[in-house]
Amino acid sequence: MCKKLISIAGFDEAVVFERAQLEQVAQHLSNNSHLLAGMLDKERYILSQLRMYNTKDCSYWVLRSLCEPTNILSSCTAVRVPVIFSSSKGCQSSTATIITDIATPVEYRRQGFATALLKNVQETLDKLDNPPMFSVIYTSGIHTDFVEKLGWKPQPGTRMRISIGRTEIPRPAQADRAQYYPADGLQYATSRDCNMSKQRLSAKRGGPTQVQILPTHKFALCKIDLSDMRASEIHGSKPAAAGAVYTSRAFLTKAWMWWTHDFEARQLHVCRFASMRVEGMEAHYAKILEAAMAEASACGLWEVVIWDPTAQFIAGARMVVAALNTDKLNGPEIILEPRYDKIPCLRWRGGEDVAAEWIERQMHSCF
Repeated sequence: MCKKLISIAGFDEAVVFERAQLEQVAQHLSNNSHLLAGMLDKERYILSQLRMYNTKDCSYWVLRSLCEPTNILSSCTAVRVPVIFSSSKGCQSSTATIITDIATPVEYRRQGFATALLKNVQETLDKLDNPPMFSVIYTSGIHTDFVEKLGWKPQPGTRMRISIGRTEIPRPAQADRAQYYPADGLQYATSRDCNMSKQRLSAKRGGPTQVQILPTHKFALCKIDLSDMRASEIHGSKPAAAGAVYTSRAFLTKAWMWWTHDFEARQLHVCRFASMRVEGMEAHYAKILEAAMAEASACGLWEVVIWDPTAQFIAGARMVVAALNTDKLNGPEIILEPRYDKIPCLRWRGGEDVAAEWIERQMHSCF
């Protein structure tokens, strides 16, 4: 077990950095609950978080008082995720770490505790026998300077919001339409997605290294399960649809997406979209986006949100919005803008300056 005694300038007693034990994990999650639990009560939120990750994928780190093990000064969660990257040998596999749920109680803020915590997490990750290729912290714009000083460089991103407001959008009725699938039908889409991602990076030749966090089935279910739990708290039941897939009858090509419902923000979050082909998929994306917009409308949500949409995806969105927008004043509207929240900040292993491109930075990789 990792444990380290450290001193903090201006703080009288020594503090301990260590991997959290169960009681400390519960305290860490409790410290985060007022910001992240939403409509869930604290106990249900803590249980949901403990259930989401197993000890192989997830670790919790604390900076705590020497004399009081549960007096946590600052803490975070580290989730290990699978990564692929291009190389001269084709597609290679590695891991990355998402550092999330960074919490410092109000009475201990601005005293250097979060800085000490993250520096020691850096050092611990770098010294692992099989260290992650890189680590990522998602933060708001006002905190990017803080993490950048510690080595995590902001990676500016965009988002597309399709505003539907209170417009009623019926589920597509025509024969040539997208099909919905429930969470337990997600396995095929995520497996196909991961395999295609590996094939595309295997085919890459020349240019900078590209890295991608894989959209695995396990972590997709983690996000959907938490979303469904919150939905059940608000509505008494969870939504039936977790995504949509469209298959062209003419070419047998597919495009699909999966999503989560945010009833508090009134948004449908498209966590991942993908297609079988690299080009010519605008009409396919229009079909699955129409299904997503209808799902949002049926659930009383006002927006569909997508991170880092491709040019083809934006073109598909414009196609479906134009088809649905019979009321120019109150119909659906596309808003393209920079992301001001959940900005990914990346640090390569050892703090190295690596000439590589992080691709496919969609919502599936944010925890």
